[in-house]
Amino acid sequence: MVTKAELEKMLENVRNAVMGPRITERTIKWDIRDIEEKGLQTEVIMAPRETMETDIWIWWMKVLEEERKRIEGRGTWEEFKERALQNFHKEKGQEIMPAIVQTARESMEDWIRRVERVAKDVGASKEVIKEKLCVGIYNGQLRGKALKWKNQSINLEELKQGIMLESENMKYRGRAQQGRRARREGK
Repeated sequence: MVTKAELEKMLENVRNAVMGPRITERTIKWDIRDIEEKGLQTEVIMAPRETMETDIWIWWMKVLEEERKRIEGRGTWEEFKERALQNFHKEKGQEIMPAIVQTARESMEDWIRRVERVAKDVGASKEVIKEKLCVGIYNGQLRGKALKWKNQSINLEELKQGIMLESENMKYRGRAQQGRRARREGK
């Protein structure tokens, strides 16, 4: 006979296997609070795997690996705690949104619509959308301009309008250049 607690544990394991661990900012903050209440700050910095819940220590381990050389016993708990939350937000935003690249025959409008659709499906932030939008543009010259605009901290709508306008201008310039070349060669 299986007890209710064992059954709940089995269901939790199945849910984690299907959906992945449910790590949120709240669970990480709860974990931080538990560690502070138990007074295990130094133990966690030195060995997070043994002292924390299984699905949460992974995030901390990433922080620890990045900071191991710098910390080596000198780092404070406050620094470690801040780094963990920053790392969680950074990872959450970047891992969710896959890399998308514009195809050669895809129009700029279709490209922007596709990026927005994927971003909406995964719930990515506007900063992540701007990054993916700029990096995936097929035309190298336009991609360079878009990355400069992104770094000028303009909002997402202005960036999309700028990309669309510049794309149209580049098409026109290309056609005009072809006409001049044809006249010059006497065709």
